[in-house]
Amino acid sequence: KPSQSTAPAPSGAGSQVTVEKDETKKYKEEVVLAYASDVFTAEPGQDSGTQYDLLTNMTFRRLGFYNQISGEIEDVLAVKWEQMDDTAKVWQITLREGVKDHIGGTLGADDLVFTFERIIDGTQVKAPNSVLAGVYESSKAVDDLTVELVLNKPVFDLPFLLCGVKVYSKDAFDQKIENPGYISYGPYKWGGQEIG
Repeated sequence: KPSQSTAPAPSGAGSQVTVEKDETKKYKEEVVLAYASDVFTAEPGQDSGTQYDLLTNMTFRRLGFYNQISGEIEDVLAVKWEQMDDTAKVWQITLREGVKDHIGGTLGADDLVFTFERIIDGTQVKAPNSVLAGVYESSKAVDDLTVELVLNKPVFDLPFLLCGVKVYSKDAFDQKIENPGYISYGPYKWGGQEIG
């Protein structure tokens, strides 16, 4: 079902297309997907591949979007990427203000820190993030919307590499709701049933 956000719609994959809503038509509240093969999860860190990516692109938002036409990184959940020193080992990422998750929580630095910790931990997810594996040292909230990310080796193109990171809602895990890994900031929320 479509989720609600008080923040302006992020640019990204759909920014190249103009869509006009016809007010004379009724639109369905639910999207039903059918795949040629079984899908076992709706959580991005639990499996990989095109079919999972298509599903989680609707329920999760990425940090950024690399526009192959312009060659630029467009803001999605991250609105600023800043290399903090000449080593390219310390970065600050500033998040978009006012973005709501599917259960009413607001996107904050703690969600991104939680996401980084979760996606590199092979005990938490079955498909650890290969972009951060081997370079991630730590992350911490600097303020409500800013995260400091420390790497153990230089990564000069970090914003490009992190565009694909899909941010989890830490609130969903803290509240111990059913299937917390399905809760995020995407345009659609998961229907509630377990997969697999």
